[in-house]
Amino acid sequence: MEPNRASVKESDVDPELAALVSELNRKRIKLFVFVIGIVAGLPAGFYGARWVYQLMFPQG
Repeated sequence: MEPNRASVKESDVDPELAALVSELNRKRIKLFVFVIGIVAGLPAGFYGARWVYQLMFPQG
């Protein structure tokens, strides 16, 4: 029976390459979290400012 190729391939990974991929993944995750924060923060900021404005200057 043939050994599982994935397990053999994983054991041959160069440590420098693994560190580089890990660093790139870390940067990608940080960028993703930053973009999600901007996308979520902009509407929250606008609605918060609107709420404060309505508290300070009530309509009607």
